[in-house]
Amino acid sequence: KFEQDTMKTSHAILSLIRYRWKLWTVNLASMLLLIAGWWVPGLISREFFNMIGGNARAGLTLDMLLLGMLIVLVARAVGLFGLPNTNRPFAELSRVMIQKNVMSHILRQPGARALPESSGQTVNRLRDDALEIPMFGLWLNDLIGTGVQSIASLAVMLSINWRVTLIVLVPMLFVLAISNFATRRLERYRTAFRE
Repeated sequence: KFEQDTMKTSHAILSLIRYRWKLWTVNLASMLLLIAGWWVPGLISREFFNMIGGNARAGLTLDMLLLGMLIVLVARAVGLFGLPNTNRPFAELSRVMIQKNVMSHILRQPGARALPESSGQTVNRLRDDALEIPMFGLWLNDLIGTGVQSIASLAVMLSINWRVTLIVLVPMLFVLAISNFATRRLERYRTAFRE
């Protein structure tokens, strides 16, 4: 049967990442460089104003801050170049491999069972749906980048004032918990409605 050859989505995404791991890794590195290029200038600016106020860290000079800012700008430019130049190749090469594998599977089936859906639906799946799985691989990079940025931002906020950080985070965590609870309940209602 066609259903016996199914694969978990996570396994399919990890297989695609292994298939084009160099593109995926460059994409992840570009994402991290771009994210660092967004928030590191704020840290450099903070050190500059500390220097003007007489609270500079030992050994920190204006030349070092300017060099740091230049490095950040180059990193941001590399990230802006790397993301679009790896997004499309990763997605398209992976899509083509999925389409090839699905077509090979269809052609190995007996004629009466080759297509479980209409031929039009199968063509739509081959054309449109085959691109969705590679996009999950790229969205994983977005998730990793956002996670790194969140952890770094939280560390900076805690280093400035832990009380204010808690005042900001507690309501946000409360809202996240409520929305998570509501989402689960909506999914149960949606499932019951479909049944």
